[in-house]
Amino acid sequence: MDMIALPDFNAGAMENWGLITYRETAMLYDETSSSVANKQRVAVVVAHELAHQWFGNLVTPKWWDDLWLNEGFASYVEYIGVDHVEPQWRMLDQFVTEEVHDVFKMDALSSSHQISIPVNNPEEISGIFDRISYAKGASIIRMMNHFLTERVFRIGLQRYLRALRYSNAEQSDLWSHLTEAQRLVFGSTQLGANKSKEAQEIIDVERVMNSWTLETGFPLVTLTRTYNSTKSAILSQSKYQPYKQNASKPNGTESNQTVATGSKSSQEPKWEIPISLTWKSEQNWDPKTRLWMHQNDSDQITLSESMIPSSDSDWMLLNVNQVGYYRVNYDLQNWILLIEQLNNDHKQISTINRAQLLDDLFELARSSLIHYKYAMEATKYLHAERDYLPWDSVLIAFSYIDDMLQRTPLYGDWKDYIAHVIEPYYNRYKELDWTTSTGAKTSDGQNRTSMDSNDALEQYNQVNAIGWACQVNEHCVEKAKSIFSNWRRTGKNEITPGLRYTIYCTAIENGNKEDWQFLWKVYEKEQNASERDRILRALGCTKEMWILSQYLEWVFDKTKPIRRQDGAYVFRTIAKNNHGRDIAFNFMRERWQIIKEYYGKTSFTLGNLIRSASASMNTQVELQHLVSFFEANKGDVGTGKRSFMIAIEEVESNILWKNRNYKLLEDWLLNWRTK
Repeated sequence: MDMIALPDFNAGAMENWGLITYRETAMLYDETSSSVANKQRVAVVVAHELAHQWFGNLVTPKWWDDLWLNEGFASYVEYIGVDHVEPQWRMLDQFVTEEVHDVFKMDALSSSHQISIPVNNPEEISGIFDRISYAKGASIIRMMNHFLTERVFRIGLQRYLRALRYSNAEQSDLWSHLTEAQRLVFGSTQLGANKSKEAQEIIDVERVMNSWTLETGFPLVTLTRTYNSTKSAILSQSKYQPYKQNASKPNGTESNQTVATGSKSSQEPKWEIPISLTWKSEQNWDPKTRLWMHQNDSDQITLSESMIPSSDSDWMLLNVNQVGYYRVNYDLQNWILLIEQLNNDHKQISTINRAQLLDDLFELARSSLIHYKYAMEATKYLHAERDYLPWDSVLIAFSYIDDMLQRTPLYGDWKDYIAHVIEPYYNRYKELDWTTSTGAKTSDGQNRTSMDSNDALEQYNQVNAIGWACQVNEHCVEKAKSIFSNWRRTGKNEITPGLRYTIYCTAIENGNKEDWQFLWKVYEKEQNASERDRILRALGCTKEMWILSQYLEWVFDKTKPIRRQDGAYVFRTIAKNNHGRDIAFNFMRERWQIIKEYYGKTSFTLGNLIRSASASMNTQVELQHLVSFFEANKGDVGTGKRSFMIAIEEVESNILWKNRNYKLLEDWLLNWRTK
């Protein structure tokens, strides 16, 4: 197998049989200037492209509507491959936050699409190379792996690949081979038929999986318990449509414990859902399927006594290790029990499920399915949390709130709470050596220590902690500025690679024109692709609006060394900057024809630019500007059409968020201050 890195390559990589092509950052690793994140990125992309040699090359989908058979499998197998060579990185745990949580947000929009979707023209082909085909495809394959068992899954895939090698496949071919693999392993007992204790139920894979590949969106599973003398628990499923429902009062606002669910209608789809569960006194973290919720079930199913804890003080938890592709809501009392467990002894709940609880809490609060105060109360336990995954979940949620509040009067109070939450997290790392120098001392005279170069998740913790602290903590800002100034003065960059972007960005944000020009000159001479990416993004952190405007102009200036593949980096980082958001959007409106010609109508980049320019918009005026821009260009947006529709819906949901939740957060922050 030959692999080659190309200096200006719009795609991340391409799985050509025998000669895989890569963007430089996806293949090249330099021990002196690449971070562990760069190392993981290279490993993941190489594993992804190797997986394509089977899923895509050896067996090729008959048509583009089953693109997910390529990209979903490669996006799942990449984690298995890297986990095999670097188990310390916990890739299969990272999958939950990197793939499942990430794609949930897009798949909850009405502008999402089925995994298996009819494709009729070339522009539609480019449009489906998105997170639904990749991340949702990978997520439902992971779910299938668990409910079929590893043994059945492997045998079924082997039979599928052997039967269809050098040929074409449809998803129905995969379903039939996986169903047949069960018969080979377990015998011929049908699902629901009378069987001996030794036999295993045969799952109709086509019936189950078509409910996931042919429906848009995903379910919200709601557990409602009764307590005291009449213990019972009821499960219900509904399509999760958080941005379309009329939820006037979130769960927990009043004394009753009625649980809000997703939007229901007579035409609402239903899924075949594998349910795993546990509770406080049991704590069985094996994600084995204990029961199924079927499409033809009644609206509610009652759990058997064996699946309900005997004590009212026991919390219950669904979707163990979040192997199922669904969100979970609970009655208010069960949520309170779970939050109390986090605050009293969070280690009683598995790491992945702590990340799941935080992600579900903030998303359900964002959707007004539960009061925001419960999501915020759950964050109080974080001072004791050491693991990366729960921190990553909550910081992604914080990032959204931060975007929504940064132009409001509440932003100062919000930043104060962030500073409070981040302080113990930051304190774990602030005395570490942020450079690669040796012999440095901590404030108490002890030798500094650096991060273990191969402990990926702990390095990601360090980067998260310092990155957030440098937005709210003066010690962090001054330390970053001092290290950057030392680099300018000595000409020696001794900043540890994992922290370079944070330190560059902090120094540029709080620096002057000369700092910006220094970093630009470094970029012009830099040969390492990963370092060039960091610098490009950091240059967009400045507060100087004239510099941001000039920087955008340089993207299309042929005399400047910004490659075509990297222009989107510049645009996205400026759009993310509160001082550059309007500049980026106005630039896109005024230069749309130039941008479109530069990248081409079928380029993936157009969609990325549209969504990044609108991500933080949350006013009616901004929405109207976005809609007007689309209406003026809708006949000539190429692959950007779907991205425009997603962007418009996201801005509508942002406006809805402010209307629903601004006052709730204001009240909670005021109450927190007075305690």
